[in-house]
Amino acid sequence: MRDSHADAKQNGLSHVGGNVADHVRRLARLETELAVAELASKAKRSIAGIVLVAAAGVTALFAGATAVATIVALIALALPLWAALLIMSVALLGFAGTLALVGVRLLRAATPPVPQAAVKEARRTVDELARS
Repeated sequence: MRDSHADAKQNGLSHVGGNVADHVRRLARLETELAVAELASKAKRSIAGIVLVAAAGVTALFAGATAVATIVALIALALPLWAALLIMSVALLGFAGTLALVGVRLLRAATPPVPQAAVKEARRTVDELARS
């Protein structure tokens, strides 16, 4: 009788151990999903920053190609041609710089590409398991 009681106790411990292992696997899977979701969000913000920086370059190119001649011609009516060209160059560079600054800010907001919320949650879980 004593052996059957010991066997039942051992089976109960095995069952509890199996449940704990299942919970740990499920928790690890959920934390992995959280990390993936956070990285995807940061990747989207990085892409937005990259697009804006690229748009700054393209905008500067097209703006220079299409508007410079007209504006320089208008300014050249009142000032020497070299002064008109200088004024236009500074204005275009200022606009491109503004676009680049906004893009860089978006890139900084998306870095470092570490899933901070998932790491924080994993640390809390480890701390709780260590206390138990």
